[in-house]
Amino acid sequence: MGQYTVIADISEEIVRVMRRELAPELVADESTVGLCSPEDQDNMTFGIYLYDIQENDEIRRSQMINVSEDKQSYPPAFFSLYYMMTAYSQSDKKFKMVQEQRMLGRTARYFHDYPYLEIGGEYIPIQLQKISTEDKIKLWNFNGKPFQVSLFYKVAPVKLDSGRFREVTRVRQRDIHMNQENGSRRR
Repeated sequence: MGQYTVIADISEEIVRVMRRELAPELVADESTVGLCSPEDQDNMTFGIYLYDIQENDEIRRSQMINVSEDKQSYPPAFFSLYYMMTAYSQSDKKFKMVQEQRMLGRTARYFHDYPYLEIGGEYIPIQLQKISTEDKIKLWNFNGKPFQVSLFYKVAPVKLDSGRFREVTRVRQRDIHMNQENGSRRR
């Protein structure tokens, strides 16, 4: 993990998990579960929207990392990814809200039971965010689209390795010379 693709890898893993969880019971066509902005949800039944990326304040690594005997990597950066997950049922109006609530319920249950995403053999925590209704409405500011109940998750810490390296020369030999004058020690 830690390659420049890690953000996309996490988004794709969330899509994969949600397709498995929602189809075919709650979503007839798993291809309608995917990444999209609420503004551009078109034919999506369940949208996953990465709405913010922030540097993670909890983890900061400042030391160089030994890659080989003569090469070091600059320290990685750590980020928090923020997702909004919204159900857009294609059902008849009288069943639409119930179907959307079932999708949100299945999503909340899954991430409660399995609060980690596995990316490249590493487990990254995903947790439901406590956001006020007022802040949710602010986040939902999409050109007049009516607010829709959504789930908000944080995935962190996400490690992004540096692409910068430096060559180093290691100490390979040490010579120690001691002089002793007339048997007395110098202080």
